Amino acid sequence: MLKAAGIAGKTDLLGFSDGAYTVPAFGAAYPAQTAKIVAIGAGKWKRGFIQGSGKQHTPFADIEQADPAYRLAQQTVRPDPQRTAQWFADTLKTYDNAAIGKETFANIAAPVLYIVGEDDANAPPDTVIAAYRTTPHADLSVIANAQHPAFIANFPAVWAVVELFLNGGKGGK
Repeated sequence: MLKAAGIAGKTDLLGFSDGAYTVPAFGAAYPAQTAKIVAIGAGKWKRGFIQGSGKQHTPFADIEQADPAYRLAQQTVRPDPQRTAQWFADTLKTYDNAAIGKETFANIAAPVLYIVGEDDANAPPDTVIAAYRTTPHADLSVIANAQHPAFIANFPAVWAVVELFLNGGKGGK
């Protein structure tokens, strides 16, 4: 991917949510290509973890009812909109079987900045702290009164720690 983009050597990586799970995995697998990692809204993920309430998955029919605009948008972007509910079920199965933990975090050679919203239900702070504690060269920043998209709740605070981290300073703690 980096080669196709014309990027030689190491590069900084930033990911949010699913992307924030991807960049540590990339960093662990490809240390020669990874300079620094910023992971916003991702931490230790145990098999079977359910985002949000942590109790049970929301049925797709409930999501359709709660957000008709989402349903309509899905019908316009999907090649087979009648299969959207199946796609949703398959995605939940993937999440249910996913796991990222010490075996990944402990093998990251690059410096990592973990950022989490104080009220993040998708990546609860305790899971992000667990990732931080098992990553050799890690910093942590908790954004007060922010949910999962912490950068939307308080972009100036998030950008301040990201910029400091990328420029060689500590981004958290």
